[in-house]
Amino acid sequence: MLPGEFYYLVIVAFVVAFADNFANGANDVANAFAPSVAARTLTMKQAVLIALFTEFGGAVLLGSNTATTIRGIVRSESFAGNPDVLMLALVCSLIASASWVLFSCRRGWPISSSHSIVAALVGTAIPAFGWGSVRWGMDRGFARIATSWVLSPICGGVVSAILFHATRALVLRAENSFERAKKFMPLFFFFGGALNSFFIVFESPYLEKTFGDSVFAVLGVSIGIGFVFALWSIFFYTPWVVRIIENNEDLRVWHLFYMPFVGPRPRTLDTIAETAHVDEKHADKPAWERNADTLNYIHQRPERKGFLGRMKSALLHGVEQDVNTVTDEGLRAVHSAAERYDARTEHLYTFLQVFTAMCASFAHGANDVANGIGPLASVIEIHRTGKIPRSAPIPIELLAFGGLAIDAGLFFYGYNVIKTLGNKLMYHSPSRGFCFETGAALTVLTAAKLGLPVSSSQCLVGSAVGVAISTGNWRTVNWRKLGVIFVTWVLTVPVVACLSAGIFSFAAYAPSV
Repeated sequence: MLPGEFYYLVIVAFVVAFADNFANGANDVANAFAPSVAARTLTMKQAVLIALFTEFGGAVLLGSNTATTIRGIVRSESFAGNPDVLMLALVCSLIASASWVLFSCRRGWPISSSHSIVAALVGTAIPAFGWGSVRWGMDRGFARIATSWVLSPICGGVVSAILFHATRALVLRAENSFERAKKFMPLFFFFGGALNSFFIVFESPYLEKTFGDSVFAVLGVSIGIGFVFALWSIFFYTPWVVRIIENNEDLRVWHLFYMPFVGPRPRTLDTIAETAHVDEKHADKPAWERNADTLNYIHQRPERKGFLGRMKSALLHGVEQDVNTVTDEGLRAVHSAAERYDARTEHLYTFLQVFTAMCASFAHGANDVANGIGPLASVIEIHRTGKIPRSAPIPIELLAFGGLAIDAGLFFYGYNVIKTLGNKLMYHSPSRGFCFETGAALTVLTAAKLGLPVSSSQCLVGSAVGVAISTGNWRTVNWRKLGVIFVTWVLTVPVVACLSAGIFSFAAYAPSV
């Protein structure tokens, strides 16, 4: 192959790489924010707005600046001397991966996009160079992925259940849980800040290189960040929430940053509920909670007329979906079986839940942007040099391209997965969301350091289920929906591999002129 050949493959790679990152955003990013939206801590619009910054920031600021040409599961020596075949294989892999993840998003299935792109590469390697071109064992092979189908949800569920048991015993079931929560809130902020900052550093290839192999350096920085969050909780966050709940004061989000200097504020107006479309079941709630329902109520999308109105409806279609309404009697029974706690105490956990979701989203943007952009960077490098590089540089422009695609996926198509991981699987609340999101992050960190194969998406699902059944009530989980999710995990590898193999074979072995 000569440098500059097969330019059309570069063009196709750009299109399908955007589609793959679009699907990644619609699936994996929705995993992180589904609990916050389901618990009504955030509206769909608020979640998407936050994710637009966290995902793009993670991809651009901390994203990997190099991409391996071939994932470890495929033997790189198989493509030696065939750079043109590798270009074609990477493009076909992106097409297959994007197609399956987009189809899964349409069905609301939370799958692993990382497993999808690896399976696609396997699907192109087998018809190109035979079964021997794939590693099948536990050492960077297929067996590691198969193991993660079971290991990820179990580990995540166990860790999150332990964390929720501790939270419930210390705070939620206490006689005066609200007063107890105020005392323990700095500890939760310290733990959440330290763990999630360590998670971001550990998941980012760029920061990992900055700190080198010094785990103690990363741990020291994370503990310092945890202390900062604990102090912020003591002097800013906890007084802010307490004044809203106990004094019913009209405080805004920006008051959080100079709370000690904010004097008494006017009390919120009870008449706000009359203009917010809050249904009658909220009428007996205290004003602060009624106002929260006002902010988090997702009403039916308004009908817009005219060309501009229809264009606006199409643009905002993904963020104006009702993702919280539960109409199925079976799902109502699942939600009714869940144990409820003091609403004032739950409200104290709202910021922690949003914070853990933001950290998971930021780390996802830094780590998973290479799923779609890595193959694209490799295609560009092969086209430029005519040779197979061991790694390909990813310029900041490609990272931004991937970050925008991920954001677009969540904005336009993330609501399907949010529906599934939200109210269709279990009942959510801020304390539950904080526990299983933190538990999932802790599981991924520990497993990665021990060399165990886990998927962050699968850990999150397992963590949610672990928290749901930790009370000993098995009716708190929609087992039929969980079974469907597990089947899609198992199907991802064979379906994507076969699809990729078919596309590659059609392109590589078709008659040529």
